[in-house]
Amino acid sequence: PDAIVLDLMMERHDSGFRLARKIKQHPAYGRIPILMLTAVGEATGFRFSMEKDGYWMKADDFADKPLPPDQLVERIGRLIADAEQENEES
Repeated sequence: PDAIVLDLMMERHDSGFRLARKIKQHPAYGRIPILMLTAVGEATGFRFSMEKDGYWMKADDFADKPLPPDQLVERIGRLIADAEQENEES
């Protein structure tokens, strides 16, 4: 895939983080950009951010749900473009 969109809460409250970590550690899939989505902020008031939490999240971008479709497409497009540029440079 060109990009992966994960929800934070799947089977368990942190399943998205666990899956993102596994993907990033995999030799064939580690360069695929990941957008993490969640409604946890709406439910709990806790907000994640790439600046504060990006170092441990293992996702390339993070967004609160609901995310309007046009913003979802824009963010995925940006992640793909950034990944393509990074691959060209390496």
